[in-house]
Amino acid sequence: NVFASVDAMPAITLRTRFSFNLSQGSFRGFTPTTPENSEPGTVNGINENNGRGTAWTFTNTATYTKSTPRHNISLLLGHEANSSTSYFATGQISNLLNDDPANRYIDDGLGAPGTKNVSSTGTFDRLLSFFGKADYNYAGKYYVGVTVRRDGSSKSPKGNQWGTFPAFNVGWRASRE
Repeated sequence: NVFASVDAMPAITLRTRFSFNLSQGSFRGFTPTTPENSEPGTVNGINENNGRGTAWTFTNTATYTKSTPRHNISLLLGHEANSSTSYFATGQISNLLNDDPANRYIDDGLGAPGTKNVSSTGTFDRLLSFFGKADYNYAGKYYVGVTVRRDGSSKSPKGNQWGTFPAFNVGWRASRE
């Protein structure tokens, strides 16, 4: 994570943040035959999994705050972009012809070809957001807030990838009356 914040003027703060994540994992497993067990395992096999992923987020905001003895206002404008990519592959084969560790690969010549199963999957997702928020309170008693987001997502169906999401709130702090 890398971030920076600058007080551009007494009432304006600019912030930027970038984060990046990288993940990777793998697994190799062997199931031996176990004729000595009370319920003997008569089929050996191997399975392998490999996965990796990356994700990043880039956020920029500008905040304006102004306070007087009775009036308090806060405005926020921002932009955020997200990206994530992942890949996962898995495979297995049973009835290995040889238990030797040097021969534990998912290959038709090393096991029963009909038991081989190999598959992979992945994702490639993007999100772009623009947002704004305005909060006002009078004398710490009465509160009003409005938020609007405009999001574009690669997960949404074509032609419907953008949406606008408004929200508002009002409040009253009775203990200040």
